[in-house]
Amino acid sequence: MRKRLFKKWWIKWPAIIGLIGIGLCLGLYGSIYLGFWGKVPTESDLADLKQMQASVIYGKDNHLLGKYYITNRESVEFDALPQALTNALIATEDFRFYQHNGIDKRSLMRVFFKTILMGDESSGGGSTITMQLAKNLYGRNDYGFLSIVINKLRETIVARRLEEVYSKHEILTLYFNTVPFSGNTYGIESAAQKFFNTSTENLSIGQAATLVGTLKANHSFNPRLFPERSQLRRDVVLHQMVKRGYLPAEQAEAIMRHKIDLDFQNYASSNSFAPYFIERVRQKTLAILAKKENRKPDGSKYDLRKDGLTIYTTLDMQLQKYAHSAMRKQMESLQEQFENSYDDNPP
Repeated sequence: MRKRLFKKWWIKWPAIIGLIGIGLCLGLYGSIYLGFWGKVPTESDLADLKQMQASVIYGKDNHLLGKYYITNRESVEFDALPQALTNALIATEDFRFYQHNGIDKRSLMRVFFKTILMGDESSGGGSTITMQLAKNLYGRNDYGFLSIVINKLRETIVARRLEEVYSKHEILTLYFNTVPFSGNTYGIESAAQKFFNTSTENLSIGQAATLVGTLKANHSFNPRLFPERSQLRRDVVLHQMVKRGYLPAEQAEAIMRHKIDLDFQNYASSNSFAPYFIERVRQKTLAILAKKENRKPDGSKYDLRKDGLTIYTTLDMQLQKYAHSAMRKQMESLQEQFENSYDDNPP
């Protein structure tokens, strides 16, 4: 009799605790779904996404002179994304991307058992590309010790809705246009221009792997600040591409034999060869945009730093560089004359 009761005891209480746990999880999920922890964007909200875009200014021969922005982002279409770039992302971040509906249940279970229960941080975060897109779009909030659980569950809800609204190609495009890189740089086009002085569509396999590699931690793997660490991370991405069948091993090894070749650019007007020209263009553009006939279709004003305008000018950058060099040479000569005029006591 006692043995039977003992057995029932070990059956009864674990079952009760399990049911309570399931009930709490369902209750938490339901409270997030209903917006008790903050509004969850609806499908109509997701269908009308608007991101701040940098306005760009071009000189003669479509030479990029600079940008006006709050957030340095330029959007591109899916056709501008090289196959190597999307392959690198999928191989590294979400190799079942085309098989799931926004949530990779196998990855989430791995995170639950290894990361949360066993404390193994090397098991990864379990977020799909679509869930990462949800995080890029709406960020995360601080809910104390429940933060990781609530934010992850919220992202699963948003991810499912994103998959209902957008195709897989559209999700990849949105992801690459919203993902943050270092130095207030958002989106793959701005990152390609900043680190390699090229457009997205012209990225090489090595360059694509380098930029995808920075997504794990955009500061820690910044190729300008930490070139060796970034190169190791690039090689991890290349290994993943080989593992998933996206790249021949021989080609990956050939790329890994070379260091990352940066061509870093800073398109802030103060770092340009023509800062006064760019500032004058800004003033003239603001005057043009202030006119009623140059407003948006809905009647609102364009914002030069948010609306992604494209401005073409006639400035010849090569001639500007010659003028800049001549000015510096002349100023050095004038500075020397100025100091010599004070003999041994220059200011």
